[in-house]
Amino acid sequence: MTHPIIIYALVGGALLAAPAVLAADRPVAPATVVTTKKACAVAACPDQAVPFKAPNGIVVTPGLLNMGRMMDFEARKIQFELTNANTMAVKVLRVRAGCSCTKVTDFPKAPIPPGGKVTVTLEVLSDKLPRGEFQRTAMVEFEGLTPSTVPLKYLGSKTQRIMIMPNPTVRLGKLKEPAATWTSTFEIVGNLEDGKSLVLGVPVCSAPLKAEIKTIKTSHYRLTVTQTGARGWGSFKDRIRVPVTAPGGSAPLLFTFSGRVGELLQVRPLMMWFPLVTVAEKPATVRRTIKISQGAKPTQVVKATDVKVTLPPDVKVLEVTQAGSRATVELEFAPTFFAKERIEKVVVSTPVGQASFAVVVGGEKPLFKQPYSDELVTPVETADETPVGAVPEEEDKEGASPLSAK
Repeated sequence: MTHPIIIYALVGGALLAAPAVLAADRPVAPATVVTTKKACAVAACPDQAVPFKAPNGIVVTPGLLNMGRMMDFEARKIQFELTNANTMAVKVLRVRAGCSCTKVTDFPKAPIPPGGKVTVTLEVLSDKLPRGEFQRTAMVEFEGLTPSTVPLKYLGSKTQRIMIMPNPTVRLGKLKEPAATWTSTFEIVGNLEDGKSLVLGVPVCSAPLKAEIKTIKTSHYRLTVTQTGARGWGSFKDRIRVPVTAPGGSAPLLFTFSGRVGELLQVRPLMMWFPLVTVAEKPATVRRTIKISQGAKPTQVVKATDVKVTLPPDVKVLEVTQAGSRATVELEFAPTFFAKERIEKVVVSTPVGQASFAVVVGGEKPLFKQPYSDELVTPVETADETPVGAVPEEEDKEGASPLSAK
């Protein structure tokens, strides 16, 4: 009989008490979103109407184009008029977009005669822009002019269809005790086009969390999340779903809370393995030692007098001693413990945290790099220490590929 998979499930379940994964963490984007395209001619868009005259004799109108508000997943075309104020014809070599949020869709390929006017068309993709206000610049490069480039400047602000403030992914860090309470409040605002309203349903969550939603006004809600009961020691990750009733076809809003209760205790070994034998073959008792430490710094002392151990049948504690900053526990296994195949969990507790390890009898011996006698040694992974705060958004990526004239 082989135990590795069962062992890993037992140990993992003891170290991380997390609920089942409900969905991928995509908290604010509706499930069915259709990309829209809006043509925005120079005369139709609010702009800084003053033309910009470059030192090389090219006049750009408008000098700064104000796109106004853009919605999530919107693609909008904008246009700039270029006037050649030189006494000679000039040719556009290429137009370089300032970032991945902009595509160059059209520019003149033929030379521009003196006094001639042409149009450059760009397409701005809002899903590539950061939230809030933005300002970008595309560069038009000419042949034979000094300087060789002129800027096309545009600005605006990006608004989500459903905004959640602050960020719905919350890292609570370390909670000192299982009954520690906390509260997080979120503002949910719908910025929907065509007069549509955002309608939310009843939040779905599980203990020890309590979620309440309140309507502030049309398309504006306030979600309050509170921990009301105790949870177990160790790491946790909770999720709350808020159904979106309208507009139809929208995915639920997802709020995620993660952290750890108590200090991080480390137990070595994390697992002990023994072969299956009869009582006659192993008449004597077997003794094993476990070491308990707290956190990553040796200055954090685990007092031997504070250690409590929860044991399976046929196992007892002989003594608990102090070894520097660690506590050492000596266990004694009775011969009857090895008479049948079994997987048992030993729980070690202190006033500030809890950890566990597995004891396995029978089956194949799992392979580990660092054997400890008949035991198997695996360090406990360090939990996330990130304090409460929102996850920063992905930065806008610069350097879109230029579109060159042929």
